[in-house]
Amino acid sequence: MQINVQDKRQTNIVLDKHFLMWYLKIKVVKTMTIHERIKHLRKYELKLTQEEFAQKIKISRSNLANIESGKISITDRVCIDICATFRVNETWLREGIGDIFLEETEGEIIASFFAEVLNSESDSLMRKIILGLSKLQNRHWDMLEELLDTMFIEQKK
Repeated sequence: MQINVQDKRQTNIVLDKHFLMWYLKIKVVKTMTIHERIKHLRKYELKLTQEEFAQKIKISRSNLANIESGKISITDRVCIDICATFRVNETWLREGIGDIFLEETEGEIIASFFAEVLNSESDSLMRKIILGLSKLQNRHWDMLEELLDTMFIEQKK
């Protein structure tokens, strides 16, 4: 979808809908205060209540409400806790610049998966598979690699 806009010189400007949405998002987020960004993060990105969000960063719900409304300033500790707890880009939180969330590294993705496996029921399929993989000998790993390569080649066809 394209939108036609006339500027002050009566020149027609054609804007792509996706570009316009991106531009407005950048402008709106950049013009938000840190208090508004915290509320936006909690409510629209993480979809948490004030109580849930406050518990995770170890402050009271009323303290969070006062931060979001701008009645009190955000401390460095709270800012750092938000970033660490929810993997938020500190530059975005403080200044409204950049992506909201940090990219997960490969190691973090693997660690998160293994934490999920360890927290799963002892008879879960994920646990059984990981336990079985942990017992493989080197020659079995080679066979598994060949099998997976074949599966992925077949899947691409």
